[in-house]
Amino acid sequence: MFDFIGNIFERITNFFVQIILLIIIVFAVVLLLLAAHRHNNNPYVDHSQDIQKQKIETEREAKYREALQRLYDEQYGK
Repeated sequence: MFDFIGNIFERITNFFVQIILLIIIVFAVVLLLLAAHRHNNNPYVDHSQDIQKQKIETEREAKYREALQRLYDEQYGK
């Protein structure tokens, strides 16, 4: 009789332990996702360096394409 009650109590305890563990894992994943989102969309970060790098890269790419076009025009004539 006490064995039966002990088994039921142990099963209930294991069930709640698994539920609590699942809740902790889900909570950790949600916090990690929120932290990653905040890191990527932080309004306090100065993005001017990134913008400057993109502008420089765009200008470099435009000059490169212009030079290629000029070389092509000189080689094959227009």
